[in-house]
Amino acid sequence: YILQDLNNLSVENEVLQQLYQQYADDVVMVAYNANPAADAQNGLLVFRNETYAAVPLGLISPVLTPLFGDTVTVLDQEQFSLNGRDTLRLQTTAGANDAAMNLVIYVFKDAGQLWLLGFLTSQSLMAAQLPVFDAAVASFTVLSVE
Repeated sequence: YILQDLNNLSVENEVLQQLYQQYADDVVMVAYNANPAADAQNGLLVFRNETYAAVPLGLISPVLTPLFGDTVTVLDQEQFSLNGRDTLRLQTTAGANDAAMNLVIYVFKDAGQLWLLGFLTSQSLMAAQLPVFDAAVASFTVLSVE
């Protein structure tokens, strides 16, 4: 489902709700599974940022703290080429205590913007979902930034 009403978000998607509310002006899309299996909560947040577009990808991880605040902790990061585009993949944990979820964030530059695609998933599924997330990001095309 593409998010149309923030009130429909479940507790598991609280992280998506917080990020959406904080960065609503830069959010391009928020989507989530309204009926996830017990261990398969997932969601997608796509947003762009012009302010940090000049920051090299290798230095973007420290920028996430002011961008996302204290809710995101980077567990692992890898910079690689994905469909010919220099991409940084950050495996993170977001939220706190019972609302903590794992977020795999892909960062790349396109059309003069810094793009972040964040996939919300559970810890147990993160490793298995990486090839699916990689394929989704590889297929992502910026048609217009207007």
